[in-house]
Amino acid sequence: MAGGLRHLAAGKRPGLPNLLLTPSNALRLTEGLSHMRGAALKLGQMLSMDTGRVLSPQLTSILVSLLDDAKHMPPKQLQAVLNEEWRGG
Repeated sequence: MAGGLRHLAAGKRPGLPNLLLTPSNALRLTEGLSHMRGAALKLGQMLSMDTGRVLSPQLTSILVSLLDDAKHMPPKQLQAVLNEEWRGG
């Protein structure tokens, strides 16, 4: 929001990507995805490998922490998932 207001104050019309794809939003997204499992985490990890075609280098550098800093599944949850898979799910 603050970035969009700065653009408006400067007499410029902020574009939707400039409002949504901000460093602070990327940090929030990264923090949220680091606690998730499965497809959501993998999507964030794939975005972190972007070469500049989708995201700015600044946003990609923020998301890259998903490759190393994803939160581990708690042991109790891991055991429940493994038990479910062993039973045939």
